[in-house]
Amino acid sequence: MEIGLILTHDRRMGQLFVDLLHRLFEDALHVNTYYLDEDIPFWNENDRARVVITSSYSGDIMSRIPVDRPVISASLTFQKQGLLALERFPAGTRALLVNTNNKTTVDTAILLYQKNIHNINFIPYSADSPPYLDTQEIEIAVTPGEPQLVPPGIKRVVDIGDRMFDVSGIIEIAAYTGLEHMLQRKPFLDYNERISGGVGNAASSLPGSGLLKYEYDAVMKMINIGILGSDAKNYIYACNNMAEFLLGKKRSDILYLDVRKIFPEFFPNPSAMKGAPATFRYENTGNRVLDITVTPMFREDVFIGAMFMLLPAGENETLKSHIVSKFMQKGHQARYRFEHIIGRSAAIRQAICLAQKMAVVDFSVLITGQSGVGKEIFAQSIHNASRRFDKPFVAINCAAIPDSLLESELFGYEGGSFTGAKKQGKTGLFEAANNGTFFFDEIEELSPHMQAKLLRAIQERQIMKVGGDSVIEVDVRIICAANQDLLRLVRQGKFREDLYYRISTLPLELPPLKERENDLFLILDHFCHEIGASFILSAEARKCLAGYSWPGNIRELRNCVEYLHCLKTGAIERKQLPPYVQSACEKAPQKSPTPDLFKAAASVLIEGPCGRGALRNKLQARGIILSEAQVRTLLKKMKQEGWVQSSGGRGGSSLTVFGREAL
Repeated sequence: MEIGLILTHDRRMGQLFVDLLHRLFEDALHVNTYYLDEDIPFWNENDRARVVITSSYSGDIMSRIPVDRPVISASLTFQKQGLLALERFPAGTRALLVNTNNKTTVDTAILLYQKNIHNINFIPYSADSPPYLDTQEIEIAVTPGEPQLVPPGIKRVVDIGDRMFDVSGIIEIAAYTGLEHMLQRKPFLDYNERISGGVGNAASSLPGSGLLKYEYDAVMKMINIGILGSDAKNYIYACNNMAEFLLGKKRSDILYLDVRKIFPEFFPNPSAMKGAPATFRYENTGNRVLDITVTPMFREDVFIGAMFMLLPAGENETLKSHIVSKFMQKGHQARYRFEHIIGRSAAIRQAICLAQKMAVVDFSVLITGQSGVGKEIFAQSIHNASRRFDKPFVAINCAAIPDSLLESELFGYEGGSFTGAKKQGKTGLFEAANNGTFFFDEIEELSPHMQAKLLRAIQERQIMKVGGDSVIEVDVRIICAANQDLLRLVRQGKFREDLYYRISTLPLELPPLKERENDLFLILDHFCHEIGASFILSAEARKCLAGYSWPGNIRELRNCVEYLHCLKTGAIERKQLPPYVQSACEKAPQKSPTPDLFKAAASVLIEGPCGRGALRNKLQARGIILSEAQVRTLLKKMKQEGWVQSSGGRGGSSLTVFGREAL
């Protein structure tokens, strides 16, 4: 099996990753390495090799990978031994954090923070650090495998070892290349023991288990219930202590086994169960009789795994029902995670990358962007990637509730506080969100009175019920979303300046759909699959949709898909698009062709195939100055018009017969 590994410029780290994958998968996996500073394609158009990138560089790389290219975004981590060395330092220790460049140094600092290294105040240092950075008073330097870069005069250097692939990334590579069986071998088990995160992270990254991770974690903590989780190929990736006890086996002997080896005689095929749970009786080697309930899990009719609930035979059935109801309860919970966000454009990948970094800290987030860009999906994803993931996520639309009712909804009220109040009073949403996340959508719609109330609650972390006389302590992370420019509203006196700065510690701006190149039809196809639509767009219809500005963004795109689905027509022509899309398309100015630029590029390519960088340099020598993005766009247009073709591997672009004749 072949994969492509995309790296930045560090050949030493690249070889380290290649050696690791070879050690874990031997000759079963062939790794091609590509570096960002090489002017070559990241793929071979003649094969379907999966691309592996490190998550910290996903925003930079995704724009250079075709939208149909399968991608694994592998997170990085450290060895446990290196983190233990850092944990021994007293709180408040100051140390240089040394790495190859500013970006890798900052990424390393964020990763160390995620690993709970809060006792050291890191000062980033690299070759591109500013010359005025004073290191004379700092005695300690921490580095991930780059001790030669530590500046002179440092008394103590702590090398915590190179950053390595997180176990979850290794498991995802194994799962998508069909090499899961190699995870039972000693090289992987040893690696899992050395690396921070271990099996806990591994379970969450198996294909199909992403949607189930947090639900499994919650159920795992419940006493007297044994839980196993298996993936789409029936390999066990989750096992709690009670399952270990009931089966009479060690957890290490259960994980990564085919579940049919544990239940050889009684195990039904989950993929054929069509979503209905099944129960069978099993007797373990210790003569303990168990009732085992298997619940298959499907995503969009595709089998992705199963959950096994183990109980001693004859246990109270009401206990089982109670557990299932708790497990499926949909109260104040966040449904979406970052993997649900569809898109490969650089704009959306950079937004996701920034949001993921915001998720690991506990400051307030302000999400801005046009209506319909997906602000609540990002808010839920941030919550689910934070330390509060297993706590409530409470959302409220500030424009949907009258001001007269909003105070009692947010803070609750004491019994008999006003006419119509319940005798027992009511718990407010702030209390419901305690220890979790509170999401305020359309925060700009709050009245001045409620802005003052909210500011005090956020600032003091205390609330008082309507009609009450005592304060209630609350621990809530605040995420707000706004469709309007809050700073403009502040200048106009319509929004409190102090509240603005309290909620905007971490600003996150989401791109409109029209700026997300190539994402439009990915999202359209997703909506078609979701609602069961099967129409085909003509070339003219696709061109019209691609040229439309989508002021309502993703929400408007879904409305368009539902409209086209209702037509019940196999092929959609331009004249069948929604009237407002047709009208905008007719009014849109037609882009003038660029024959001169085409011919200039063709005059270079007629000499022989070349990559983008070489083409750019040769055009520059002829007095035509283009950016890398402009060269990429030019080649894309020339390919659409039939002038050029892309060669496989590192062959770059070459002229077609039509291109030669046109020249």
